[in-house]
Amino acid sequence: MEFRNGIITGYKIKYKQKGKKRAQTATTDGNTLFMVLNDLDKGTEYQIKLAAINVNGSGPFTEWIPAVTFLRDLDETQVPAIPGSLIGEYS
Repeated sequence: MEFRNGIITGYKIKYKQKGKKRAQTATTDGNTLFMVLNDLDKGTEYQIKLAAINVNGSGPFTEWIPAVTFLRDLDETQVPAIPGSLIGEYS
């Protein structure tokens, strides 16, 4: 991508648990459209912020963006079990 300050060559991602002071940092290349953050605690609120990188260095970070991890892992490789009870309307 090209903008007035140069071509974006990467992104810097900072993330931390809400209420914690210390953030972890990950970096991607400029063509990355998404990133998986591994080893996060389940059912926990995190805060994430991003900055673009070009040949001149990092730009300003966004404000902290809230995100919550799932309480349970979602397994999409298996069909869920039959529901215990099911109520429907008949016409």
